[in-house]
Amino acid sequence: QKFPNSEKDAEIKFRMARLYYQTNNFGPAESIFKDIVSTHPKTKYSEYSANLLLDIYNLKKDYAGLEKMGTELLANESISGSKTGSDIRGVLEKSNFKKAQDLEINKDYIGAAKQYQAFAVQNPKSELISMAIFNAGVNFERSGQNAEAIQNYKKVLSASDKNSENLKPKAKKLLAKLYQDSNQYEESAALFKQLAAANPKDPLAANYLYNAAVQYEAVGKNKEAIDAYSQYIKTNRNQKENADIIFNVAQILRKSGSGSAAADRYEEYIRMSADSAKKVESYFWLTKTGRRSSQDIQDRKLKAMQIFNRLPKAQKETAAGYVAQFKFEEAEKTYQQFKRVSIPADPGRQKKAVDQKLELISKLNDELSAVIKLDSAEEIIKSLNLLGLSNEHMSQAILNAPLPAGLNEDQKKQYTTEIAKIAEPFSNKSKDSFKATVERGRDLETYNTGYRESLEKIMSLDPQEYYQGQEIASPAQQNWIGEK
Repeated sequence: QKFPNSEKDAEIKFRMARLYYQTNNFGPAESIFKDIVSTHPKTKYSEYSANLLLDIYNLKKDYAGLEKMGTELLANESISGSKTGSDIRGVLEKSNFKKAQDLEINKDYIGAAKQYQAFAVQNPKSELISMAIFNAGVNFERSGQNAEAIQNYKKVLSASDKNSENLKPKAKKLLAKLYQDSNQYEESAALFKQLAAANPKDPLAANYLYNAAVQYEAVGKNKEAIDAYSQYIKTNRNQKENADIIFNVAQILRKSGSGSAAADRYEEYIRMSADSAKKVESYFWLTKTGRRSSQDIQDRKLKAMQIFNRLPKAQKETAAGYVAQFKFEEAEKTYQQFKRVSIPADPGRQKKAVDQKLELISKLNDELSAVIKLDSAEEIIKSLNLLGLSNEHMSQAILNAPLPAGLNEDQKKQYTTEIAKIAEPFSNKSKDSFKATVERGRDLETYNTGYRESLEKIMSLDPQEYYQGQEIASPAQQNWIGEK
């Protein structure tokens, strides 16, 4: 009381306030600490009191109160310009950051994201700024606001402070995933490739390269995709996976018109892999791409057939389309051979020619039946159409065969009538095949050249049933279409 403004008075008050503080009696402690700061601003006890005042609010997690108290303390010039003032500013900074952390712990992700973002704006020179921006991105992503997350991750990548360096790989990885999820494949691929290049010993490096390759492929960046796949193979030790990648590279090269390079990759895949549907497909494309002789083509077809026959059922279903194409190609050769046989005018040679054509059409029927059994939609339709064409040709060949010499008019008429009877079954079969082609084409939703050719044929043969590409519905069909 005699020396109320002396340092001794400040010490005594501080000791009393500290006892209250240490026993969690924060109310009396706060009052005395504030009095010390106010009445003894230039003493060390003022600085001690200021720090403990802020700690009281921190312990109570009253961050709004802490911020208000800190602001009031910094208004005191003797504190503001001191080391304590610097400490207070640091405490306020960490308090704002802690406020965001507490929101995050309580799973208020959008609130946390906004608080981290506000912290970055309010503390542009803070050592925590990059961490705040990164955490804002994470919490925006958690709350489903991916566009905001992307912007914050991009800020981390462009930051120049030293504390951002440890965060950049994480931000890059998260940003790459968000780009991928938002269909920004080229941007995502570039980041994944950078991640792999920055740390080739990273256990995930192969995954990064694979992701980059797949996305470059998706956007048609074939050169970049092949380069990333090639790097993937160098880092990946799984030979089966590498073989599959080589097959995929072959597909990319083939589709982009690089036939010879594609053939090399297909051959490499064949050497590396066990029997599979992809191996059958590889042999198929080897008959279509690269440098090949007739013998090479036949050898590859034979190998494909041999592998196909050894495959389990599920693999056969996958490879059936390629084998069906091989078999259909052989059937087409039989069809051309069948058409080349003409019926001569010499009666003595006509029977031999007809027998030869009958033998070939029977062979063709067997070959096309084998194709259809493989259950490949494209080849089913083409086979049914070819059955129609072959029977149509047989009918026309019989009807157009030269008449034997020396017949009178009655004999000619009788001969023509008998020939028409012979040709009629083939004509009926051709019509049935063309109808079957159109119906199966619609069932299978396969509208290839075989379908279109059969549709034209049946429209000309039976215009009452087929009109302008549409089958005329039966009464039952009309009722079903018109009534609910």
